[in-house]
Amino acid sequence: MGHHFEKNSIRIASWNIRCGLPHPSMLLSDFESTGLKFIIDCLKISSIDIVGLQEVIFEDENNSQAIKIAQGAGFEYCECWKLSDCHLKKNASMGIALLSKHVIKNTKRIKLINPITGIKNSNNILPIHDKGFIQSQIEFKGQEIDFITGHGYPFHSLNLESLEFKYIYENFEESLQYLFDSDRLAIICGDFNSQVMPFLMPRIFSRYNSIINSSTRPIDRCDDYILCSNHFEVLNTWIIPSISDHFFCAAELKIKSKLN
Repeated sequence: MGHHFEKNSIRIASWNIRCGLPHPSMLLSDFESTGLKFIIDCLKISSIDIVGLQEVIFEDENNSQAIKIAQGAGFEYCECWKLSDCHLKKNASMGIALLSKHVIKNTKRIKLINPITGIKNSNNILPIHDKGFIQSQIEFKGQEIDFITGHGYPFHSLNLESLEFKYIYENFEESLQYLFDSDRLAIICGDFNSQVMPFLMPRIFSRYNSIINSSTRPIDRCDDYILCSNHFEVLNTWIIPSISDHFFCAAELKIKSKLN
């Protein structure tokens, strides 16, 4: 890629890695090991400081795919959260992770309201897997950044409108009210699985800068977001198409010395 990164900037990313497995349209075999290498290489080439991952495999409580990625890509700190069964791999679970090269502290978990245990589609009952967000404070060059990352419900894949479930996002916004009250440096990112997030979370989107403004999936949807508070100057953003059904989304930010 050949990016030139500015001194004292911070590089952050969000990526639904689809468990390191290729989308069926890729027609690739034996990709689980190479998929992991591709993920690690993208993070290393982009010199990412903090990344939020979605659809991470958990073989068991102590064996997360995110730990292997952290070790391979040079992330010293790792927060993982197993949330549900995995729909992509048998006898495995799935969740989210936050990887950082900087100290993570005061981590909390925010589970989204699960609207129903299943939705009837034709003659089948489709499970609604639990979704949520990891909320951590991260120390960066003498500053403390709130980093919130996670995964939203894929209502569109169930032929439902996310606007019908606005109360879920209103509840999530309430859990982030402290960010507004204390004017904290903050970054929010993840696979929200919706193209209408400004309508679902108007307080967040009216106060934060949404900096990924192009398709984040091969099917020409923008379901993945990176938002930052006004404390940051956006130096660069980039997207890398991948074997997943979501692209690698990244940004280079710099903390402003003085707000305008």
